[in-house]
Amino acid sequence: MPMTTQQNGSNSVSGKLPPRLPDDGSQLPLVTPSSAWRILCHRTGVPVSRATFYRWLGNGRVFSYRMGQKIYVPVPILEQIIEHCRAGERF
Repeated sequence: MPMTTQQNGSNSVSGKLPPRLPDDGSQLPLVTPSSAWRILCHRTGVPVSRATFYRWLGNGRVFSYRMGQKIYVPVPILEQIIEHCRAGERF
């Protein structure tokens, strides 16, 4: 089954182009939005509401892949968000 990707917005966290799926057959680690939200709250200590995180997904502040009806957040993007939060930068 071919994997399709779709971007929810035009900007990723770092302002660079969003990551592409590797061409060598390896898989980009992906997590569900719910897991990404929990990881973000746990690792940063910032009480981001679930609704806010999903709004970020919907408006493209957090890059995600849509595969069928499911949405996934790439782990490298989540790591960038965590680094921004830990550095005290406004997201």
